Amino acid sequence: MARVFIDRDLSTKVAEWFGPQATSEKADEVLADARMLAAARAVGRDPGIPVAKDLSLEKRYHGIDTDVCLDVEGRDGSNVAVEHEWGAWNEQRHRWVEGHHVMRDAARMNGGV
Repeated sequence: MARVFIDRDLSTKVAEWFGPQATSEKADEVLADARMLAAARAVGRDPGIPVAKDLSLEKRYHGIDTDVCLDVEGRDGSNVAVEHEWGAWNEQRHRWVEGHHVMRDAARMNGGV
């Protein structure tokens, strides 16, 4: 098995080569898939907590490059996007809660890392 390393600045290089329209269009695709995955994965997870309504998915422009960003507001008003995406330890239930992997899988569906 071989591991392939992808340059972390690849999307910026693509924007430089092909113009900002290239990353903007790809960001639209990732954003649509992320919204779909977020809605699907919120169903049945914890019926008392409708997580999907607390998600904010948007495109953000950085000069010639485009990012797709996930923000999740926790019950205390803090941003818990990382915990939502990758999982976290639930103090009240004393167990690990799996992440939804919305952004990772949306990027993979669109040929990302």
